[in-house]
Amino acid sequence: MLILIMKGGILTMNTETLETNFRELKEKHNIFDINCYIPAPDESFLETVPAEPEALLDEGINRLVLADKDCLKGDVISANESLIKRVSSNSAFFAAPVIAPEMNLGGKNFGSYLSYLIDNKSVILRVFPQALRHSLKKWQMGDIFRSIERRRIPLMIWHTHTDFDTVAEILESYPGLPVILEGSDQKIIYYTRYVIGLCEKYKNLYLEMHNFTQYGFLQYALKNIGCERLLFGSFSPYNNMNGVLNMIFANTDDSGAEQILSKNFERLMSEII
Repeated sequence: MLILIMKGGILTMNTETLETNFRELKEKHNIFDINCYIPAPDESFLETVPAEPEALLDEGINRLVLADKDCLKGDVISANESLIKRVSSNSAFFAAPVIAPEMNLGGKNFGSYLSYLIDNKSVILRVFPQALRHSLKKWQMGDIFRSIERRRIPLMIWHTHTDFDTVAEILESYPGLPVILEGSDQKIIYYTRYVIGLCEKYKNLYLEMHNFTQYGFLQYALKNIGCERLLFGSFSPYNNMNGVLNMIFANTDDSGAEQILSKNFERLMSEII
């Protein structure tokens, strides 16, 4: 039994009831997880959460967007091919391949490659300028960003791989490009003034939520920018999704939870052309 001490006496609550209620809430919403990773083979330390994305489908996730850690090892195109093959095996899987400057150099046609990615269930494009050592400025990525703006496919960026002035430049220069800011690998609450300021100025900025677990931050975001640009992500298998799910269920009504857990990203997907 879980015992809660309250004014006026003792309230007892069965932990099985709490677990059942939480499971029912997950099942009630058509949860779309936009931030899952295929772990690298040497990441054997992963023990507390399911390492394989298929396991999430048994934990209340209906659909998920996969990224591959191999994309950070240099051969981005080969890693993207492996990712596309992986998502083709399951109707609940979608891809978030990585893009880099070399995809538009030496006579290569990024527009054709982009069409290939979209045709093969890619619904987010990721950039890792720090790990792959390139710029996000116009001189190197401008043509690529214009191409993805035309196709309306969202761009996802770790805030620790760039700076907020560069994020602002991207949002300003490509207003038709949805940009998703992911809070890895420092808690985004440390940058509240930057993040909320950007959200207020640029309506094409969205926030991925796996580390919205600090007290008060989700409430602050809901008050200042609403739920329309918040997107659920688990950062699985490096993070347990239940923490942020509990925060969402505790601080939103059914309509708000539905937007965050599925509808907002479904809308972005529907706008990809």
